[in-house]
Amino acid sequence: MVRLEVNGPPHRNPDGEEIPCPHIHIYREGYGDKWAFPVSRSDFVNLGDPVQTLEDFSSTAISLTHHCLAEGSSDAFPNQFVA
Repeated sequence: MVRLEVNGPPHRNPDGEEIPCPHIHIYREGYGDKWAFPVSRSDFVNLGDPVQTLEDFSSTAISLTHHCLAEGSSDAFPNQFVA
């Protein structure tokens, strides 16, 4: 499960790290969607354009899901998906 938060407050991860908005929540076993990571500006080219953001999100979510499935864990986040 992946969720993009574009307009919202900062998020505090279970380890105490504060993540500014925009950020992406990614499901992790035992934590649900409580972990967030800053979005990569190279993956989201124009967060002000809802259609472009949906296209970018879809592409990012699919790539991230394939990577995690290949690695066998949602803990294996590729660096390209975080700032």
